[in-house]
Amino acid sequence: MKEIVVQKYGGSSLATLQMMEKVALHIMETVKSGKAPIAVVSAMGKETDRLIETVTDFYGGQPPVSAIDKVQATGEDLSASLLTIALHKIGLEAVSLTGWQIGLETDPENRHKIKRIRNIARVKEVLAQHKAAVITGFQGIIENTDEITTLGRGGSDLTAIALAGALGLDYCEIYTDVDGVYAVNPQIVPNAKRLDQVTYDMMIELSTRGAKVLMDRCVELARRLNVKVQVKLSPSIDISTGGTLICSHTGDLQEMETSGSERIGVAIQDNLAAIIISNIPDRPEITSEIFGSLSNINLVDAAQLPFENRFSIFILCQIDHLKSALTNLNPLIKSIPEVAINSLTNLTGLTLVSPLMKEGPSYMSRFADAMKEADVSIEMIASSGTTILFVIRNDLLQQAAISLAKKFDLVDLNK
Repeated sequence: MKEIVVQKYGGSSLATLQMMEKVALHIMETVKSGKAPIAVVSAMGKETDRLIETVTDFYGGQPPVSAIDKVQATGEDLSASLLTIALHKIGLEAVSLTGWQIGLETDPENRHKIKRIRNIARVKEVLAQHKAAVITGFQGIIENTDEITTLGRGGSDLTAIALAGALGLDYCEIYTDVDGVYAVNPQIVPNAKRLDQVTYDMMIELSTRGAKVLMDRCVELARRLNVKVQVKLSPSIDISTGGTLICSHTGDLQEMETSGSERIGVAIQDNLAAIIISNIPDRPEITSEIFGSLSNINLVDAAQLPFENRFSIFILCQIDHLKSALTNLNPLIKSIPEVAINSLTNLTGLTLVSPLMKEGPSYMSRFADAMKEADVSIEMIASSGTTILFVIRNDLLQQAAISLAKKFDLVDLNK
């Protein structure tokens, strides 16, 4: 059999019938290069959002999960069918298969988590007939049932990576609306450098902290299956100039500096809010109660600042979660004398990510210098072994990001 390659095409790659035809031509070129293509497709453009809106409006609220999953899955069904037709139009035989037809099973306790692909033989059978396989992304069935489920955000990426792993492939290709992973968002910092190669660990940190190219759970699956991921600009949008390879790296840091792996990136999270709880008595049960009351809130970060027999806690969350967080905290705070609670809104988090950060303190000082040179006040600082988070006001984002990119050589001066 020919070399198999899994290619995932996102919704922005398939938004119109004309773009479908361009994707079909790209798949034909893959065949002509001597490879056997498997195309994993998302729903066209914003079709998933439209389907969800239609169902929720019709129901008058949030309908049963099983019902909305079945509706959402039709978006990928349509894409797969149309791309298969586009391939037949140009003379390439193709077969479309749904998630349930290939036996993509999800965890009964977590509908978004892939357990296995039970019927990978069905895909191999299509390829053995010298036909292209077009697979619906984003959908599967709950393990040991026939109930259709969907995989959540990044679901088609998960499908492509899981397929590559089940087939024992070394890598898969993700075609999207950006030409790879950039050191910092190029929409905010013009001429930002593209990262030619990024480790799984660094990409997970960037994704967790706001980078939107790939979901962190997609990269985690790729790392677990040891599948390299090549992120490229979709051929239906423009010609890709290289993209970014996301892979493991087993060498030491000195090797990493000369291997071509990129070592520094900046992730941006906007629309954040902060909760500051101050003058808290130094008793461990209070900290436990504070964070216990926030167990249903997705926190971005938190820092505890001790002072004599008291301490303060700085909590960072998405602005949409601020009201719920304050509602959960208020009964507890009122029960503790002298404790004060305040909140800040319109905040942005800038996170510097680098596996080399452990080598010395210069990253923190250079980061602070960049903020000083941009005349940006810092609301909060938090750091770990490989990350530094600076929280600033939303309106200062661009000047802060540009200054930071220049300080760490993250812009391409040749552009």
